[in-house]
Amino acid sequence: MPNVAARSQQAKYTVAGTDSTSPHRVSPQRIRSNEWRSLGIFNFTGTPSVSLSNITEEQVGVDIAWDAVAFQSVGSNPTQVVGMGDSFASGEGADNDGGKDYFRETDYKENLGNDEVSNKCHRSKYAWIREANLPGKSQSIGEISDSYGNVDLSFIACSGARTYNVISGGA
Repeated sequence: MPNVAARSQQAKYTVAGTDSTSPHRVSPQRIRSNEWRSLGIFNFTGTPSVSLSNITEEQVGVDIAWDAVAFQSVGSNPTQVVGMGDSFASGEGADNDGGKDYFRETDYKENLGNDEVSNKCHRSKYAWIREANLPGKSQSIGEISDSYGNVDLSFIACSGARTYNVISGGA
């Protein structure tokens, strides 16, 4: 993710050249740091490519930015893990340092003219889903995922989330 002009909470990436039944990944971009982020693990059956849509349901003025893409081989039989839920699942309160343990894209407020954009999901680096260990693994799910290992972690929990927030057409 680039550190400039990347502010969308709904950047929609499409990964092609795979046998995936869900080749789309939505990722919040506002991390304010030029760093690599995983779009997940895919089984490539053709020439891999990634595209990024510039269309979102966000208000005008929220930028989407593109940087670089890299593909990395992982071990066989990757494990897919989903962490979703409300404040308990997001790790609200697991922060040990005044908000610094929350992922940046999940803890901010910004004014855009007459509108305010915010994200208070408070996904913590110390949330239970990231601290848990899979059977037979010595590292936590978060550690494996952060090192781009063979765990595909979709961490979408959000403080204050309700059922209608995670269903199609939800708010």
